[in-house]
Amino acid sequence: MGGSRSFNEAKQGSSDSSSSSSSRPMRSSRPEVGSAAVRKKKAAEAAKAAKAKQGKNDRDDESIAARDGKKSQSLKDRRDEAKAAEKKAGKRPYSKVDKKTAVKKTAKSDLAAKKKAMAAKKRQAAAKKRAEAARKKAAAARKAAAVKRRAALAKKKAMAAKKKAAAERRAKRALAAKKRAEAKKRQAAAKKRADAKKRQAAAKKRAEAAKTRARTRARIRKTRKPG
Repeated sequence: MGGSRSFNEAKQGSSDSSSSSSSRPMRSSRPEVGSAAVRKKKAAEAAKAAKAKQGKNDRDDESIAARDGKKSQSLKDRRDEAKAAEKKAGKRPYSKVDKKTAVKKTAKSDLAAKKKAMAAKKRQAAAKKRAEAARKKAAAARKAAAVKRRAALAKKKAMAAKKKAAAERRAKRALAAKKRAEAKKRQAAAKKRADAKKRQAAAKKRAEAAKTRARTRARIRKTRKPG
């Protein structure tokens, strides 16, 4: 193939250049530092140049071999068969062939799958955050409702205590009024009894005075009788 020949020529050229450089007289007894690195660099540059000069058929063969692996059928026959199948299906010839390499297409698909997985992971994390926020919001709402219920209950208790205190005050005032009325009645009754006793004593005194006067008059009459 054209690509392999160009690569072999580049390799041969690099080997010739390395042999010519080795035939040069050495400046010192020590080997030149970095000569292996230089040879590797030149070989890589030659391979890159050969790959840049690679023809379309060579790229197609490389892509078919990378996708399907080694088979008993030659790469040309497989290329012609793929072209005929694409033509029969009404598609462009070699539409499945990547212009660079099938490995790069696989890397792209892997990268796309990785990006998709990362996006799914981000969506999952966002959904988790939303669920956590909703849970916190619901917990806060439940807490606020509980606080409101406790406040209403405390208000009811305060109102009940206030009503109870007012009733107790009214009951105390009524009891005090009742006691005062009873005391007043007792005082009036005691006064009546005292007045009755006074009247009885005065009547008794008057009766005794009348008796005394009667006895005195009787003695006076007895003394005035003619003898």
